Amino acid sequence: MSLPARLAIVLLAALAIAGATLWLSRVSQNARQARAEARLQQDSAEAAMASGRDAVASLGAQASAESAIDRITQENADVILNAEGADAPVADPARNAALLSLCRRDAYRGSATCVQFTPAP
Repeated sequence: MSLPARLAIVLLAALAIAGATLWLSRVSQNARQARAEARLQQDSAEAAMASGRDAVASLGAQASAESAIDRITQENADVILNAEGADAPVADPARNAALLSLCRRDAYRGSATCVQFTPAP
């Protein structure tokens, strides 16, 4: 085999090896990038789920706290209304102020007394 033919074969082999190396490098890089993107998406999804759980827990705790406050307010009102002298006459301005303050609470807002008691703003 002549020298130019050998050089051509060596050159073609070197080009083939370089091409294969470049191709493998790109395949490897694409695989790494795909893994990184998948990991990022998984991390984002996990963070969103954790945030959702935290929000639900926070809302639940807030609702429980408000419910406890309203329950205590209702219990206090029941004690006051059942106390001796609770049926004694009270001046209208004092009565209206007390009713207005109670009717601002969720526990009383829908009660018959609060629905009837709607003073002008």
